[in-house]
Amino acid sequence: MTIAMNRAAASGVARRYLRPDELADRWSVAPKTLAKWRCEGTGPKFIKLSSGLVRYPMTEIEEFELAAGEG
Repeated sequence: MTIAMNRAAASGVARRYLRPDELADRWSVAPKTLAKWRCEGTGPKFIKLSSGLVRYPMTEIEEFELAAGEG
């Protein structure tokens, strides 16, 4: 974790993006399940950084959770 991220966590500032392993923990699913959903286009929207890393915006996670709760 970077110093800036540590400071944000310590100050209670909400994170704007989650890594796949963090989202997997939040939802109690395997990271491979999230990878499968990305391939199928069935999970929450995500961004892929130029380095190939995947991040999930919190806004998309929350929207996905709300929509899942309606079904």
